[in-house]
Amino acid sequence: PPSRPVPGSARTATVPTVVASRQYADDYLAALLALQHQQPKQHQQQKQQQQQQLCGSAGVGAVRELNAVFMRVVEQYTDFESYMLYSLLHEPIYCQASSASWSADRVLLEFPEFWPVFGIETRPPSLSATAVAAAVAAEDATATTTGTGTGSGGGRTPVMFFGEMIFEWLYDDHLLLRPFKEAARLLAHKSDWAPLYDLRQLANNTVPTVAIIYEDDMYVDVGYSLECASRIRGCKTIVTGDYNHSGINSAGEVILGALLDLLRT
Repeated sequence: PPSRPVPGSARTATVPTVVASRQYADDYLAALLALQHQQPKQHQQQKQQQQQQLCGSAGVGAVRELNAVFMRVVEQYTDFESYMLYSLLHEPIYCQASSASWSADRVLLEFPEFWPVFGIETRPPSLSATAVAAAVAAEDATATTTGTGTGSGGGRTPVMFFGEMIFEWLYDDHLLLRPFKEAARLLAHKSDWAPLYDLRQLANNTVPTVAIIYEDDMYVDVGYSLECASRIRGCKTIVTGDYNHSGINSAGEVILGALLDLLRT
């Protein structure tokens, strides 16, 4: 097969670019490992340069800022270009006989530690763009006249992570979501959703059922998972703290193997 220089190496050694057999794969890995051990210092320097490129660098005591390259990578993981429906249905799919009413927005109002993310310190009536702008203006005015408060410019904003949440203000803030703002509003306030489950049928279930429940699942409360499993007749569960929400992706063979073993018992 054709060959080319090993990436990142000044040496002229070559490795196959097309791996046609197990032997080629073994040779490829051996070549990479050999070159890595031969040039540990160079490898470490390259790694440090990549980290500095992604995260930016600053002197001792200086304020570090996220590099544009790093932010672009994060943006690629958090955009909606390939899954617009996710933003529209993220909350409504859990509703039955009631509306979502922008649940994430309402719950967030109960956590003051997140308010500085929006440049405010006092609880606004909502997190809509209008309400937040009014709160910021009020706090800025207070800070100007009294010399107290921080408002939107009173210090560094802490980095807070929301997880998989969809907020109403995203449809103003995110360019690709703006055309769907009215559709999102209608879905958020729709209240005539049909029941998601037939609890009576689940209580009479005869299909062998197994499930794994993660104790530290960031997205699914363990209490809800246990309650759900208890409503399914004959459902066997594995409760573990060894994996997170992405357990199937990170250890699918182990988890599915354990579930199948449980199913056979």
